[in-house]
Amino acid sequence: MANPNKAIPSPRKYDKAFKGEALRMLDEGQSVAQVAKNLNVSEQLLHTWKHAHKKQIQKQVGNSELLAENERLKAQLRRAEMDRTAEAA
Repeated sequence: MANPNKAIPSPRKYDKAFKGEALRMLDEGQSVAQVAKNLNVSEQLLHTWKHAHKKQIQKQVGNSELLAENERLKAQLRRAEMDRTAEAA
């Protein structure tokens, strides 16, 4: 029977460098199973990191597209304001 007073071990923490190395290994073509075994982590954890990284990249791409669209619209607005000013003169 398990001891109810025994502390449950806290999950192991991994720094950005460790996660980055794991993702690099996956990007180089190693399988999730290989990387998990080599780094002594679960395959599920690697899938979680991989998914989170993919979402972060997609967010960054989306943000850069929004910034580019914002700049395009600002330039369009400036041209329209200059045209309006020129017509009023």
